[in-house]
Amino acid sequence: MKVSNVQNVYHAKGIVIGMLWGGQIGFYKSRKLAGNTRKEIEKAIEEGLNDGSLDGGMGFEYLTGAIMTITRTTTITISGKKFSNYRSEEKVYGGDISPNLLRRIKEYSYYI
Repeated sequence: MKVSNVQNVYHAKGIVIGMLWGGQIGFYKSRKLAGNTRKEIEKAIEEGLNDGSLDGGMGFEYLTGAIMTITRTTTITISGKKFSNYRSEEKVYGGDISPNLLRRIKEYSYYI
């Protein structure tokens, strides 16, 4: 058995929370992100929250937070065959996301 390659790739997707132009709080799917390290992904999430680019298309006045699922895919090549393992973690970014709002977003995000 010969291990010829081990590769980790990170992906993130989730829900952004923000202030709608009419003054209400809303949520929408995030833009999907990809990177080579978890640090790279987390930096892109933080920057996207700050500059609004994490929004997947709603057009918020500004973003207040996000619920993101970060998935690490590890691919190992053994004797020419590829084997993959996936590990995901959900993380909340941003400040004022109450437990009640978090629960409501998770309930309704199925439809997004």
